[in-house]
Amino acid sequence: VFNYKTTDGSSIFTPERIRDICIFEREVFTSEVFSKYCRRGEDGCTGAVTPLGLFVNGGNLTAYDWSCNAPSSSEMTSALGAMKSSLEALQGRSPYAYFVENDTPMKGYASRTRSKITLGFPSRRAQEKYRAEVLAGASDSDAEKAAQEEYQDEIMPLVEEVE
Repeated sequence: VFNYKTTDGSSIFTPERIRDICIFEREVFTSEVFSKYCRRGEDGCTGAVTPLGLFVNGGNLTAYDWSCNAPSSSEMTSALGAMKSSLEALQGRSPYAYFVENDTPMKGYASRTRSKITLGFPSRRAQEKYRAEVLAGASDSDAEKAAQEEYQDEIMPLVEEVE
């Protein structure tokens, strides 16, 4: 989970801050490590919940080019209007509720947001492929051990770098 907040309590959802969040998250989403350890869906990696989807590419991050241009004022107005309406009508059941504090509708803006990116140990299929390509027929326990070592070497430094 990545938590973002303003230092002065102002709105987190400005074009510049959305651009900065995008630049930061681009490093995660476009890394070779993410594609190796992300939760898989029919169209590739899934399991990412990010406020970027509210403001860029119509919410379709799978096809997003990660150019990280700041959203236009009309895009911001539209996205924030939809968020406000949904939060007022649905409160905690709103799909936007995850991204903002409980008092956002009352204040009229959010000073915090967050993203959640689900990573996991390589799937059995990925381990089998790794064993076939790299370990050339090694036992299941050898393949699992090698995958765990690779996870430690690749994922843990990325997590430590982000912290």
